[in-house]
Amino acid sequence: MVNQLIKTGKLAVDGIEYDIEPVLVCDLKALVKLLGLYNCFHPKAYCPWCSVCIDNLADFGIEDWPLRTKEEWDKLATEAERRAMKSAKDTFARNKGIMGTPLFDFAMDHIIPCMLHCLMGITRKLFELLAAEAHNNPTVEEEFLAILASLKISLIQKTESAHTWTEDLGE
Repeated sequence: MVNQLIKTGKLAVDGIEYDIEPVLVCDLKALVKLLGLYNCFHPKAYCPWCSVCIDNLADFGIEDWPLRTKEEWDKLATEAERRAMKSAKDTFARNKGIMGTPLFDFAMDHIIPCMLHCLMGITRKLFELLAAEAHNNPTVEEEFLAILASLKISLIQKTESAHTWTEDLGE
């Protein structure tokens, strides 16, 4: 029924037909399941929406990446589902961002990701970059800790049972 609404863009209520433009808005966990995505919030996963290349990800001279077309999305979903072994399916999905066929046929530009999760992902990435920059750089580390102290946030200091925040980042 939902796919029919998406396809026709029409809704009849009490004999009156309305033109509609369906969009999908939900939290990230639901979006992943509904669209057959790999855990796109995983730090090593590729973007399921665009054709971003990992080699050019940090090239800020590139203004935007084109969204994948419905045909590209469908082809990748078909390829993902052909993988019989879970490990092969996971590897393909991680490299392409798509794990299977979506339940709904929304166009890519009619899917609105949850802004909360987008902001959380951006904040986490910025924190990781700052932590990496602060590691073994006393000036940056002191300023960073001063900012946290002004916000009344304290990091766990290293003890025998706790790791430092840089160790949690794999440093």
